[in-house]
Amino acid sequence: MYILCIRHYVDVCTAAGDAFCRAASVQLKCGSKHEAATQYIDAGTCYKKADPAGISDIYPHIHTPV
Repeated sequence: MYILCIRHYVDVCTAAGDAFCRAASVQLKCGSKHEAATQYIDAGTCYKKADPAGISDIYPHIHTPV
């Protein structure tokens, strides 16, 4: 039972991180750099909770000059 709860938590946090990344992409398309940065920070927080390797997925976006 405990393992199932952990897996669900990881899945939820990863899905939330993915959603924040998609939101940041939309914000960049709209020209709102500050909001996009905030979304990427929130995504990183979610990935760190569930999948520390997932942070590397958004790392290039955070350090790319816009």
